[in-house]
Amino acid sequence: MKSKSKQTENMKYTHSMCFSTDFAGYILALGALSAYNGKKRLSTILPNRGQFKGANLSMKLIVFSPTGGTHRVAVQLAQSLGGVGQTIDLCCADADFSAVSLCADDQCIVAVPAFAGRVPAIAVTRLRQIQGHGAAAILVAVYGNRAFEDTLVELQDVLTEQGFQCVAGVGAIAEHSI
Repeated sequence: MKSKSKQTENMKYTHSMCFSTDFAGYILALGALSAYNGKKRLSTILPNRGQFKGANLSMKLIVFSPTGGTHRVAVQLAQSLGGVGQTIDLCCADADFSAVSLCADDQCIVAVPAFAGRVPAIAVTRLRQIQGHGAAAILVAVYGNRAFEDTLVELQDVLTEQGFQCVAGVGAIAEHSI
């Protein structure tokens, strides 16, 4: 498995050239959450994968997944980190995303597909309506058939503007369906 890293401001992105998000994404996200939680008085990691002492770490999912592939990746990652909590579907056209407000104790996975190396414009518009209020976010760019390029950087910019604390980024390979 080839791996390369890129340092961008305070967030380290690791791009793993493999066909499974479970191992690479899990290790990166678990390490980032562990470090972030250590600063926020939350839990100590137990030896068993996905189990934490002193906190319920079910992950909120904020997902833009028109064909379902990105959602499957986000669920797999969330399950490896403690479980799936509330899901906010950015594909829902009639949802009031301005009513979505997280808090500093929330932990979420924000997953989007990479369209030509970018976050889909409609996903950006809807993400800009959500208030993060210091919630920890693991960013996921799902791609197939080409690189995800600046998707994670663009997603970090949007989420930081909305008050999220971006703690990790994962580039995940899935079937390219568009």
